[in-house]
Amino acid sequence: MPVPVASVAASAKADENDAVVLVVRDLASVASQYPGVAAAAAVDAKFASRVSVVPEAGVAGGRVIVSCTGPLTRDFDDPRCISTAAKAGITAAISAGSVRPVVHVAADLSGLEGEYGRATLLAAAGAFDGTYATLQTREARGEATAEPIETLSFFFEGVGEAEAADAVAKATAVELGRRVARDICSGDPERMAPPKAAEYVEAAFAGLPNVTVTVEGDLPTIEKDYPLLASVCRASRKVPRHHPRVVTVTYTPAGGATKSTTIVGKGVTYDTGGADIKAGGIMAGMKRDKGGAAAAAGFLRTVAELQPEGGSYTALLGFVRNSVGTECYVGDEIITGHAGRSVLVVNTDAEGRMVMADLLSVARKNATEAVAAGTLPADAFHLLTCATLTGHAVVAMGTYPIAIDNAVAASRGATGTARAIQAAAHVVGDPFEVSTLRPEDYAFVASKHPSYDVLQCNTAPSSRTPRGHQFPMAFLVMASGLSDHGRASDVPLAYTHLDIAGAASRGDVASGYETGSPVLGLAAHFLGI
Repeated sequence: MPVPVASVAASAKADENDAVVLVVRDLASVASQYPGVAAAAAVDAKFASRVSVVPEAGVAGGRVIVSCTGPLTRDFDDPRCISTAAKAGITAAISAGSVRPVVHVAADLSGLEGEYGRATLLAAAGAFDGTYATLQTREARGEATAEPIETLSFFFEGVGEAEAADAVAKATAVELGRRVARDICSGDPERMAPPKAAEYVEAAFAGLPNVTVTVEGDLPTIEKDYPLLASVCRASRKVPRHHPRVVTVTYTPAGGATKSTTIVGKGVTYDTGGADIKAGGIMAGMKRDKGGAAAAAGFLRTVAELQPEGGSYTALLGFVRNSVGTECYVGDEIITGHAGRSVLVVNTDAEGRMVMADLLSVARKNATEAVAAGTLPADAFHLLTCATLTGHAVVAMGTYPIAIDNAVAASRGATGTARAIQAAAHVVGDPFEVSTLRPEDYAFVASKHPSYDVLQCNTAPSSRTPRGHQFPMAFLVMASGLSDHGRASDVPLAYTHLDIAGAASRGDVASGYETGSPVLGLAAHFLGI
């Protein structure tokens, strides 16, 4: 998962570069620097609306790839205009044969404030994004062919050297994380089966300071410690290469931690739907159902690169395959999970919440034990779940990840955690939407019979169920035991659920791609990049 070697350039004229990628808002602002670009724009009214390659004497490589952001004044403009332009420019540079481009972020962008004040980071992150090829593409074609960019230079016009270097360093850390997320999410059901996903995570963090990775692959242990998770992968027990793995990645700062963040990731490496099988052609693309675990691992890789002080970060990743067969779990089963709560299974295609409930219960137990031991106070902990969980999230919010707080998280800070994530993620071009947990969500999953404690789901698809992306969070609260740690309890624990079903990828399995979202948005909020 290497990234191109990146550096800060003093101009767009260095001999070591073979092309200029110009990211600019108003072409008139660079007319004197690039007369060839000005001449081309003068005879083409649509020049600024597409990416163009223009011969230009006196600059690196004698050519400029022009990618405009648009005016940034329209009601629908947002910071992604900058990262999107940078990515498009790099993609065009690769097509033009460039291997050592310099990205020139014009002064009319680097001097912006407010909503667009992170233009340097946005442009750098977008440029890195344009260099990526999937893991299996790299393995099939070779690194140099799949990702031809050797070096990536950045000329941030009007920006001081320290600020420029900081933007490149942070963008590099984010890209390392997004590459982990995209590699895991894009891997096919065999290349990224649970054991291989665990191996990939181990390799991604190998040798990094202050990071530990543990892998649990013993079936009896998993069945004992994670009963809900184990039920999902019951049908895969006869296929060793599909056996489950529970992976724990922990970053502990050298100076000790005064706060703790744990993110639980759904890692369903392939989802057949189980007994409630995905029929009618909707199974294709289900390799991406591990996007939550992929994002959680990617976020931890960014954490490991930046080595922040004061906070520990943990990813609990449940890699399983929801296969179908004689051993598969079925509706009507009552299964008692890690928290001691019995769950009535209704729909085996609602497997993601089963996988995460046990892991969230582990996170709850770890937090409450630390509070009891006096290690940290309750308000030092934040728990999250991250999953490509529901089709309803896509129907409701399209391609945006959704953040939902429990009552404790909603009371954090001035706006609550979900709103704070939304605000931080917006300015770095990884925007979120926010939903709310309501009494109806808890009522939906509440027991209707003394034989069980929590109702897993209903029989209808989430996309045809009112509040179809909210009530699964209520299930997670109840099944994990977090319902005992609300705002009025002795140990209130903040919990935020992230449904990234629409954000983890774009398009179909044949022609789409994985995004690495929301690694950047989470880094903006939790790490303050």
